[in-house]
Amino acid sequence: MDYYNLIAFEQISIEMLKGMFQAGECIKEGCVAVFGDETGKPGDVIYSLLGIENSNGTLAFLFSGGERLQLHNPRQIVANEKVIGVVACEKVERVSKDFNLVYSKENSKIKTAVLKGEHQFRTVGTAVAFVFYSW
Repeated sequence: MDYYNLIAFEQISIEMLKGMFQAGECIKEGCVAVFGDETGKPGDVIYSLLGIENSNGTLAFLFSGGERLQLHNPRQIVANEKVIGVVACEKVERVSKDFNLVYSKENSKIKTAVLKGEHQFRTVGTAVAFVFYSW
């Protein structure tokens, strides 16, 4: 079974994802990629997921160290033993005390912006909007 092929899994609602998180039925530590853009090589930086929030069409993932990822109007949410993923969304905001990054996909092209700090984007046009994964 390919745990990372998000299309192969049944989509779930945000409320189902929050319930799985609260029940300890999904991963809580792993790596993060936004449109394929990762911090370092896979496994260099391990994130701890502290919470999941939903407000006015925005799904937020809260990580240790104060990092927050906000996905606006997420679509095709999946979760399994190895991954939490969102196939598509309008925009992703990645915010911490050191940086504020914005990603969006328009007409099959990924647009990025650095609002605070510095970042070298390494996005992949065919990548899903968000994936939090372990191995």
